[in-house]
Amino acid sequence: MQCQNAIREARNARGFTLIELLVAIALLAVLAVLAWRGLDQIVRGREILTRSMESERTLSQLFDQVQADLQRSARDDAVGGPAVRIAAGVDSAGGELTIVRTLALDGQPQRLQVVRYRLQNGHLLRIASPGVASVGQLRATLDRGSEAGSSTVDLVSPAGALLLRAYAPGQGWVDGMSGIDRAYKSNLAVLNIPNGGGPIRGSVTGVELRLVLQGQAGVYSRVFLVGQ
Repeated sequence: MQCQNAIREARNARGFTLIELLVAIALLAVLAVLAWRGLDQIVRGREILTRSMESERTLSQLFDQVQADLQRSARDDAVGGPAVRIAAGVDSAGGELTIVRTLALDGQPQRLQVVRYRLQNGHLLRIASPGVASVGQLRATLDRGSEAGSSTVDLVSPAGALLLRAYAPGQGWVDGMSGIDRAYKSNLAVLNIPNGGGPIRGSVTGVELRLVLQGQAGVYSRVFLVGQ
């Protein structure tokens, strides 16, 4: 009787077989792979969310700055031409928005400043000139090749495309200076009509800015009012 009990206890105390160990190891390996994939997806999702939030913050700052500059845009009669100008870049992806705005400094008379938003080599730049006090200085500053003393800030990078349109009264949405110039000449003609004198109307009352970021799908678009 004691012998049989000893045999039974020996059978119950035996270890795992090789097949059982292999099955257990395989199950643990599968669980480890699943856990790693889940963790990897969480990490990737967090990185995407972080980049998206950073892009949103950068674009919000860009749009706020453009709006502030357009709100302070000068009058066309003070500039002697359109105070807001748009131009295509060297290719379909590039573009430039030029704003002649008022610049008020403490203790100094109000001056004009030329601000350019330009897409250059994948960087959206804000180029701001020093304040100018004469028409001659303004003309020289408006010349694209004359940017001496200007301050440049890299607002967005990498940027893939900058697309611009302007709303010119009587012309509608235009994507070049021809429509803006027609609106300006039309506004000048009104001054020649009897009793039609007074401040000249703005040749641009709205600007649409569309921006494409490299490596991201979709277009970020915003419409701004000029002088509002």
